Amino acid sequence: MVDIASSAIAPISNNGLGASVPTTGTQESREELVQNFDTFLQLLVAQIQNQDPTDPVETETFTQQLVQFSELEQSIQSNDNLETILSSIESQNAASVVSYIGSTVNAQGSTAVLANGEANFSVQAGAAVPEAQITIRDNLGAVVFQSTQALQQGSNQIVFNGQEPNGRQFQDGGEFTISVVGNDADDNPVNISTSISGIVDGVDFSGAVPSLLIGTTNVPITAVNSVTRSI
Repeated sequence: MVDIASSAIAPISNNGLGASVPTTGTQESREELVQNFDTFLQLLVAQIQNQDPTDPVETETFTQQLVQFSELEQSIQSNDNLETILSSIESQNAASVVSYIGSTVNAQGSTAVLANGEANFSVQAGAAVPEAQITIRDNLGAVVFQSTQALQQGSNQIVFNGQEPNGRQFQDGGEFTISVVGNDADDNPVNISTSISGIVDGVDFSGAVPSLLIGTTNVPITAVNSVTRSI
């Protein structure tokens, strides 16, 4: 006598039918389910035809297996629906991110692109700084500007005019990185953070998080502080 309880399918586990059902996608899972169910029905029919009439197989075993198939099918259908919803949400999010193009954003960061002869930086100071040390470097790490400047507590704007140490003008499109350090009136170090602003030229979807392109600078969407658009 054939024992279809052990031959047709493996017991249901957290991943479905034992290790036989792949978890890489609902389409593959559904195809595997159909194959297992066909095998189960073939063995069921064969056992019924060949069983001993005086000692028939318990129908409870068949019922349990059918219930397991039904529950798994419903689970696969739910996963399929969730994947459809997720795909729709991702499409909507992509369209939303693309709408940033042409807008001016302020974002966390220290590297800005020279545009119209200026690179703009925002500096947030945790307390007033009488003499903050400001250093700006080009994309090769060379120092192109150094100065001391008083910072008020809160937001401060620093504009680099794009001039080289010898007085020549850098070309637009170059990247410049700022660093700012300083102490308060009692000579205690002050927490100073920087952010950049610029017009979004494009969007990069290649990473786990979409990035806004400001010139050649990639700004993660999660780093954006504010967005403004000229009407």
